[in-house]
Amino acid sequence: WRSMSVPAGDRASPSWNPNAQVLMRRDVNATHRDLLNARLLEISEGFGAVSEPLGAAMGHAALSSGKRFRGTLLLLAAEASGGVCETMVDAAAAIEMVHAASLVFDDLPCMDDAKLRRGKPATHVAHGEGRAVLAGIALITEAMAVLATARAASPQTRASLVRILTRALGPQGLCAGQDLDLHVEKDR
Repeated sequence: WRSMSVPAGDRASPSWNPNAQVLMRRDVNATHRDLLNARLLEISEGFGAVSEPLGAAMGHAALSSGKRFRGTLLLLAAEASGGVCETMVDAAAAIEMVHAASLVFDDLPCMDDAKLRRGKPATHVAHGEGRAVLAGIALITEAMAVLATARAASPQTRASLVRILTRALGPQGLCAGQDLDLHVEKDR
């Protein structure tokens, strides 16, 4: 993806991060998903560093054949507001890892009990329930680590990215939404 950078004269750094390198021209939309997939693949190389089976479950979830809609939408927004930079690619990858984790949790027998995800065995079916739970937790913590070390970002930006995502996941975000989804029908 580094080879996709534009010449220095054509760069327009995002105003929130003047040190960020812009990786693509405004009129290049087809490569957003490729940038995101390449970064996810790069990050996933470390998934199985200690436990290969855990890494396989994480990869099963994070590298599945999804649309990457959330991450791509973030990159489109970045492009519209100054350009796609390494920091934004990292943020998009983190969002996709969290989304993958949420799908792992959602598919579990204690949640929606889905056996298939995108026509393939759900993570808990392919790797076992316990490992699926651990893979989901590991994907979320890996997403936080990516944000905490986001490339080309200042320490303040990194802290802000982590804070924003933790709020989106916690008791006023994804967890609350999942809880409502689980119990609203049972309580009616």
